[in-house]
Amino acid sequence: MMRARCAAWALAICALLDSGVFASDMESIKRYVQQSYEKAYRAHDIAISQITIHYPESAQVPISCEPPNVCSSLSPAALAKGSGTFIAKIRQGTGMLSVPVSYSIQAEITILRAKSIINTNASIDTQNTQITRTELSMVKSSSLLRLLAPNMLGKVSARSIINPNTIITEDKVKERILVQKGDIITGILKEQNLQIQTQVQALQHGMKNEIIKVRNITTQKILRARVVDEKTAEIF
Repeated sequence: MMRARCAAWALAICALLDSGVFASDMESIKRYVQQSYEKAYRAHDIAISQITIHYPESAQVPISCEPPNVCSSLSPAALAKGSGTFIAKIRQGTGMLSVPVSYSIQAEITILRAKSIINTNASIDTQNTQITRTELSMVKSSSLLRLLAPNMLGKVSARSIINPNTIITEDKVKERILVQKGDIITGILKEQNLQIQTQVQALQHGMKNEIIKVRNITTQKILRARVVDEKTAEIF
């Protein structure tokens, strides 16, 4: 009886191999890995050229990430590398069989590099950065998921000095400085239904809605003002 069952099981496996089910299941796993990376790096235009999948030969069942099977999510730490392992839980009757699946990918992404020294508080824009393509494997894991997206150019400022050729990551930037210390800016004074504009000098750097000190150019009086736009602040 046992031999008959084993023989039937072997025939079933052969039938699956002949029908190409294993191949299609492999494609579902590759698709799962690809979609995970594309979601994580959608702002960096990832282009995956190759995905390699491995799982134990002893797992004599079709491995798939399609329902009713469940594949564990790739964590941020896993997505910060070009290879890793996740668990595929394969439905077997009323139970689930856990199978470790290893993968590796080859891919390119878009990154931002500093073209020259970027000083603290300077705007990060097309003048001081360049957009380049690079292999995913060429970027340190600690930087990969903190990469600054190209669509953030002109919207942030340097948190500290950034050296030439440095990859720009989110931890190196902060909200854009709209008013630079020493700038001559427009000061807006509102009184009832009137709005008066005057020239003032910023005595501090300022982001949007930040309160800074300014000096009235005419009277030299020091005032407080709220930054409302680029080179514009509302005087209290």
